[in-house]
Parts: sequence; C-alpha cells; structure tokens
Amino acid sequence: MKGPLRGALRLALAVLLGIVSTRSITRPIKQVVRMAQQMSAGDFTQNVKIDRKDEIGQMLAAFGKMIASIKEKAEPAAQIARGNLEVS
Repeated sequence: MKGPLRGALRLALAVLLGIVSTRSITRPIKQVVRMAQQMSAGDFTQNVKIDRKDEIGQMLAAFGKMIASIKEKAEPAAQIARGNLEVS
C-alpha cells in the first residue's frame, strides 16, 4: 500500500472509531435524559437497564437507585391521596 491510500484507510478507521466511541457515550446519556423527562412528568415506572461497568454504568446504576428511592418516598403520599390516612 502506498502513502495516500494508507493515510486514507487510517483516516477512515479513525472516523469509524470516533463514531462508535461517541455513540457508546451518547446513547446512555440520552436514555437518562429521557427517563428524567418522564420522571418530571410524574412517571416513575421506568427501569434502568445496566449492561456496563464503566462510569456510564455507574451513572445508570445511581440513577436507578434514585428512582427507587423516590418511588419509596412517594408511596406514603400516594396512599394518603387514595384515602388511606393510616400511613406510617
């Protein structure tokens, strides 16, 4: 392979790696944004799917714990709203 062809292949590989890397970061962030928007509308039914062990996975796990904590804290209020005044 001569110089210009080798350079073009390296550039194409670099672009491909850049696209793959970018998507692996932006997809989970978009998922968290979508879930946060649903939560702001009062929907706490979504579940966080974690298939990573890196920082993005840690962020997803923390977000899932936050959703569970909010659900737990909101349940007594929901029971009171349904008329159960004997909530402890």
